[in-house]
Amino acid sequence: MIRNRKLFYLGLALMGMGALSRHGAAVDSALGWEGSLFAALPAYRYWVVVAALCIVGSLFALRRRSKGSESGEEPLNPEAPFVKESFGQITEKIVAMADQMRPNIPLIVDYTIFQAIAAGASDIHFDPAREGFAVRFRIDGMMSDIATIPARLTGLITNRLKVLSNLVVYQGFLPQDGRLDKKAREEEQRSSSSAGGSDFRIAFMPTLHGERIVIRILGRTDVGLDFAELGMDEAQQQKMTELIAQPQGMIVLTGPTGSGKTTTIYAALRAVQAQTQSVRAISTLEDPIEYEIAGINQSQVDEKKDFTFDKGLRAILRQDPDVIMVGEIRDTETARIAIQSGMTGHLIITTVHANSSAATFSRLIEMGVAPFALNSAATAVISQRLVRRVCAVCRVGHPVTVEEIDQLQIEANPGDFQVYEGGGCETCGQTGLHGRHALFEILEVSEPIRQLISTGANADAIYGKAKELGMLSLYESAIDAVKRGVTTPDEVARVVVRDRG
Repeated sequence: MIRNRKLFYLGLALMGMGALSRHGAAVDSALGWEGSLFAALPAYRYWVVVAALCIVGSLFALRRRSKGSESGEEPLNPEAPFVKESFGQITEKIVAMADQMRPNIPLIVDYTIFQAIAAGASDIHFDPAREGFAVRFRIDGMMSDIATIPARLTGLITNRLKVLSNLVVYQGFLPQDGRLDKKAREEEQRSSSSAGGSDFRIAFMPTLHGERIVIRILGRTDVGLDFAELGMDEAQQQKMTELIAQPQGMIVLTGPTGSGKTTTIYAALRAVQAQTQSVRAISTLEDPIEYEIAGINQSQVDEKKDFTFDKGLRAILRQDPDVIMVGEIRDTETARIAIQSGMTGHLIITTVHANSSAATFSRLIEMGVAPFALNSAATAVISQRLVRRVCAVCRVGHPVTVEEIDQLQIEANPGDFQVYEGGGCETCGQTGLHGRHALFEILEVSEPIRQLISTGANADAIYGKAKELGMLSLYESAIDAVKRGVTTPDEVARVVVRDRG
């Protein structure tokens, strides 16, 4: 396309010069060049001028190209394996590759994906703006600016990612989504690191300045955590062990998107396997399959092919598994089938989007679940959040201050316990925080809670009763994490809402 445009403009220029050479006298008269030395030259003088300009332009381009190669080699050797680098190095190399006269678009894309995986990012964002693509990584739930790719390359980057995702390249006016695991896996293998085994979900969204692209990185084989490693205290671990040992019922996890619900579910499934020596048949229905676990029958819904959660759940029930994981209850039909399954000899582990553990019951009733059925099936609701951990390499402690006590809104005296913060190092990217820690609130559905649900009690009443029965709230879990040096008061204030009352 660009080459044809250049030929078109060149043709126009040649036609113009031809016309000027035939009517040179009239042009000289119009420009006031009569009697000048230029007018005394032969009729083909305009062709000479054009040839001279072309030669000067070619020499300038060659000089620019040779200057680029003399000032430094290629920013990145396309044949060499990638290695993990600091954010500063990543920025420099992406900018340098983008500034090349002929940028290697596949190399830019592959390098960006690899460095995101190596940095532990969960998402890669290409945010379009007037000046180009802002490349950002989401690490530990927070966005980090990496580099800006010039606007002249945004279309090429977009097309490259669409080709890797088997999507329609020319369709930029409608949202599209897909996955690009094959090529990205190949690029991961170029390094000796353990970044392999990832799957990539990609989504394109039309915006004012172009298509916004988000790549979600799923570590499909990275699920070796147990309850303790997730962040549960001993009492919570014991409670979870008891809940998953029950032969039937429904365990519901709730929390905002990105709060680690899926990871907790997988940890629960692995714990079920360990408890029963794999004698319980386990099936899952997910969107997408984020982790692969040996010995578990995993299925992925596909609404484009009319394979939905409710239809998949019906099909799974015909095979009579002991434990069923439903990725998310989104609609009335799925909720009804899941509740019924929990009442008829199956252990259901699922997620629901609700503001709190106590509000989950109201949310399910709003979906059309009868309160008596919810009473019979539900065994526990687990609410969770993720806070960033203090970096273990650069952390330093100090006695808690009056300001921090006020920020945490707790009863304590200055110096009662140590508060830890990170000083900033290469491991944490100078943020002082590295990795994440889960906070849990486990609301067990005991008989007093069932009575409140059956009478239509609101979330505050259910929460208050659960607290009376000894439930550790999310906020109390967060305060405990601060006292143990796991996270900071700022993180608690950012993530967790203070207890009611």
